[in-house]
Amino acid sequence: MAFKEDLLVAVVEDDEDMRLALLGALRALGLDARGFSEPLDFLEAVGQLEVDCLVLDVGLPGKTGFELYEELGTGRKHLPVVFITGRDDLGWRATARSMRGEYLLKPFSGVALRDAIMRAVP
Repeated sequence: MAFKEDLLVAVVEDDEDMRLALLGALRALGLDARGFSEPLDFLEAVGQLEVDCLVLDVGLPGKTGFELYEELGTGRKHLPVVFITGRDDLGWRATARSMRGEYLLKPFSGVALRDAIMRAVP
């Protein structure tokens, strides 16, 4: 199964090395990917981008990835999302599920990322 053509994935991850690794993995999969280190930068840009999927770190500075996802507003609330985190937490897993999101525990493979995106994107 392949991704739809011109799929744009936005990555919001404050750790630069992780963000660059994710962007590289996504581009290797043939996806267009844009990275953001700050939640505010993403919120300012999202209105100008046709984002198809969001890869979102749960532990962002100043707010959680869940809070950022909630801030997207009604029109974007059902944006496919893959929450990523270095801390396994049953409550976070439940929150991700309630938001209809995928949940990956760092470190994860490129295959796991690909599969999560494929499950998230209709």
